[in-house]
Amino acid sequence: NLLRQPVEECRKMVFSFIQQALADGLRNVLIIHGKGRDDKSHANIVRSYVARWLTEFDDVQAYCTALPHHGGSGACYVALRKTAQAKQENWERHAKRSR
Repeated sequence: NLLRQPVEECRKMVFSFIQQALADGLRNVLIIHGKGRDDKSHANIVRSYVARWLTEFDDVQAYCTALPHHGGSGACYVALRKTAQAKQENWERHAKRSR
């Protein structure tokens, strides 16, 4: 939740959150940055920065605006790539079935 946080603090929180999500093996996360009523509002500025920061992660596969019941334009979904361990487990699970 990045509401009313300074931009530099938001950056630290996003990077920490993504790293923790990857460590926990999560594949999809929700980032709440808030909605702004005008172009110069804090929430709109943070939303622009979040979009830029997410492109800096190789492990971020995609991101998009959340559905209305998850925050709509005030939040975004982030899809993370599988970890090497998850890929291996998936491969082993499917390899056993094909034998």
